[in-house]
Amino acid sequence: MKVCILNGSPRARSSNTIKIAGAFAEGLREGATGDVAMDVIDVISKKIGPCRGCFSCWTKTPGRCVIRDDMEDILERVKAADIVIWSFPLYYFGLPSHLKALMDRLLPLNLPEMGRRDDGGSSHFARHDLSRQRQVLISTSGFPSVRNNYEAVLAQFSILFGKDGFTPVVCPEGELFSIPQLKGRTDRYLAQAREAGRQYARDGRISEATETELSTLLFGTEAYYRMANANWELPEDSPPKDEQFAFLEQMAAIYNPVPLGGARHILEMHFTDVGSTYRLVMDKDGCAVQTVEAVRAESGAGNLEPLTTRIETPWTVWRDISSGAIDGAGALMEGKYRVLGDFKLMLIIDQVFATGPEEDERFDLRALMNGTRGEDGPARANRTEGHKKASMTVLLLPWIVAWIGLPLLGRYGAVASAFAACLVVLAPFRWRTNPYEAASAITVAALSLAVLVGLPANVAVPVSYAAFGALWLASCLAAIPLTAHYSAEGYGGESAMKNPLFMKTNAILTAAWGGMYVLTAIWTVFLLRTPAARFVGLINNACPALMGLFTAWFQKWYPARVAAKGNA
Repeated sequence: MKVCILNGSPRARSSNTIKIAGAFAEGLREGATGDVAMDVIDVISKKIGPCRGCFSCWTKTPGRCVIRDDMEDILERVKAADIVIWSFPLYYFGLPSHLKALMDRLLPLNLPEMGRRDDGGSSHFARHDLSRQRQVLISTSGFPSVRNNYEAVLAQFSILFGKDGFTPVVCPEGELFSIPQLKGRTDRYLAQAREAGRQYARDGRISEATETELSTLLFGTEAYYRMANANWELPEDSPPKDEQFAFLEQMAAIYNPVPLGGARHILEMHFTDVGSTYRLVMDKDGCAVQTVEAVRAESGAGNLEPLTTRIETPWTVWRDISSGAIDGAGALMEGKYRVLGDFKLMLIIDQVFATGPEEDERFDLRALMNGTRGEDGPARANRTEGHKKASMTVLLLPWIVAWIGLPLLGRYGAVASAFAACLVVLAPFRWRTNPYEAASAITVAALSLAVLVGLPANVAVPVSYAAFGALWLASCLAAIPLTAHYSAEGYGGESAMKNPLFMKTNAILTAAWGGMYVLTAIWTVFLLRTPAARFVGLINNACPALMGLFTAWFQKWYPARVAAKGNA
């Protein structure tokens, strides 16, 4: 398969659009069954004169333009392609001038004879059989919408190739691809573009689900306006913005007050290598950036509002963290920066400065192409709709029934604990499950069966505590320790699993819980020999309650202790 990419951006390989086209092309390679030959033409670097309208390519030199420039070679490369990808930023609601000149010079591919199209329009007949050839339009724009923006281009391509004769991938807010600090969000879009390429190579089309992802704005419209406006330093701006202030304004533009519950917080950023300090003042109404010097000058040194959290870091480190060059949590563990004050803000900072709109906004290209001009709106009610959470009840229920039921009811308790273990099968319908829950259910069911066939309950109970403790301890050797599955929800969900500080905290807690249950097994052996044997399950439940209090304290204390030890 031969693919020709017409890179129509004047920025050549520095283009934001070519990043998307490149990701799509990578997907084509991955999805194709055979070899893929990729031909990229940087239109801006080619000598392409404007069409003279002389029609010599129809009369004097059929199929060949009289202008001797790079277009002669380009025509041959376009004709040889099975897929032509038109990659360009939107300029004045149309194609950049160099790419438009190229399009005009495609005239030799047509014959002078014309006829009526199926849609009622007219067109010239093709000089060559290019029926195998498919067209893909990939474009970015500086506005956050397609309405009153892309109509002209979509109409032009629809007339040239037919409404179903080309596949559009349109990305408003395309200028954000040049901002390293937003790489997390733009990389997700590029991953979807790559998946679109795979699907296109495999199926000849992009799935509806992927189209929805590609038609979802990178950021909410209002947040984008704030980011875009903050990015421009106009002549009347006084004083000019320094790099750090401009970056913090970008952070403020995507501030989301919901995780903070509308409460007022002050995040102070001290950049140790440049000696500057800034404040992000956050409340229910928004986020404002201040320099500490300006606040002191206005209100006096002794009138600074108390801060909530202070980050002390070299600017170079924070810049690399924000661009994804280094991992923020890993850098904290290595002491490259430190955090003072309330560390809780750091645990939810990715939610406070969200990398996307709280509620997805999308556009409907098909509606524009069909002339219905449908309103842009939510892609779905919310990304979290239908999201399943983990519940430790699923893990604990079979064990609790066994620990209480076996000493009190013997064989009847075994039946009850076996039934509780079977209920775990239903858990995925309501909760997000993990392998430890399945292992628990199987272990409890096996112990219950052993009691039913003759194992004494006073043996099964301590064995069950030991088995449960062993499960916790064994999980410390796995990639995700047991407690992380249940605490991640409060720390950013799946993204928390990539945070080494979060994982280390949970590994310590998981080991502590595992040790407690192993010790419980030992003292249970002695309790079962006392008059309190029938109530051993109830007595032993007091220990997890105390461990729960320790866990709540340790989850706050340990990360804050590590954060304050930085070398910044």
